[in-house]
Amino acid sequence: MQLSAFSYSENLGKLGEWSLERFDLEDAMLVVGRNATGKSRTLAVIHSLAAIVRTKRLPSTGRFEATFRDPQGQSVFYSLEGEYPKVLSEQLVVDGKELLSRRADGSGTICAALNSTMQELPFQIEEDALAVAAKRDRRLHPFLEPLHAWAEGVRLYPFGSHMGREEFAVLVKDAPPVDPSDWKRTVAVFLRGKKELGQPYIDAIKGHLRRLDYSIEDIDARQPTGIQLSQPLPGPLLGLAVKEKDLGDHWIDQITMSQGMFRALALMVHMTYALLAKKPSCVLLDDVGEGLDYKRSTLMIEILLELGKASGSQILMATNDRFVMNAVPLEHWAVLLRQGGKCRLLTYRNAREKFDSFREIGLNHFDLFSSGYLDDSAS
Repeated sequence: MQLSAFSYSENLGKLGEWSLERFDLEDAMLVVGRNATGKSRTLAVIHSLAAIVRTKRLPSTGRFEATFRDPQGQSVFYSLEGEYPKVLSEQLVVDGKELLSRRADGSGTICAALNSTMQELPFQIEEDALAVAAKRDRRLHPFLEPLHAWAEGVRLYPFGSHMGREEFAVLVKDAPPVDPSDWKRTVAVFLRGKKELGQPYIDAIKGHLRRLDYSIEDIDARQPTGIQLSQPLPGPLLGLAVKEKDLGDHWIDQITMSQGMFRALALMVHMTYALLAKKPSCVLLDDVGEGLDYKRSTLMIEILLELGKASGSQILMATNDRFVMNAVPLEHWAVLLRQGGKCRLLTYRNAREKFDSFREIGLNHFDLFSSGYLDDSAS
């Protein structure tokens, strides 16, 4: 199931108001905008909805409205409003039929598959409970499962961050498997992929890095050099390391490799595991391309779009990087405009005439962003 439309708001009419006007999404989309317009926040609130469904907790106040399309072509609409810690309302509608509705006091109705027919049943849950989680039952309420599957498959990768470079893994026998959605646990995700998927996993990562013009001959998790421990650990301390062509048996630890190389390596570790393990539904990439040169930024986008298509994942990216902007077709752009606390996205779908008229000028894609051509003031 893929996200096809989304909106969000919090503190409407109050201090700290912030809202994201409803916008349509494609299989692949690049969110661009000036600094402090809300690019990262846009990806974060999508991820937040998934985290709420996944963890069954409402960590903040706000209203979400999300429309999905499933593989059978059905439209699934889910709305959630809360004022921490209470849930104020929830609604789930499938192809125009309301199947779940809950109120602020925890009361509501839900359809159930009984005796081969759908019947509406009342329910009463705690005010801080999430109805789509509390009423989850694969037999009685199977229509809730696609939403949970989507939430479990959402991944957020802040490419402009350390991407787990500052974290290592301690190899402990019979330890529980790492959560593959945790972008900071790059070493642990690599070890899980190596254990579950074997050499094809490592070979796939190497292939992606070679396409990015990194001459990688081998990748492994090894004891990092130059680290002194103040106390013994329950197992070996491991970090990522790569062996480059023409450097013999010399391994480059994650703490000594360039920032750009580690970010690329970390993203491929996570994305390749998600692809081969058939896990992702929506991949959110913030500051994609940060720290890479033009060639590698362009190739990175090509690889990400290919991985998304191959895995059936939705790829939503945010950037200010001109190299990335020039590599992504305008049909996949979403330009974020902000006035005060209100944000809206101009896309090829809702502003096609403007996009097409700019294309006829013959400038590169970055000029569409930097010129302010799509701003209201430039209309």
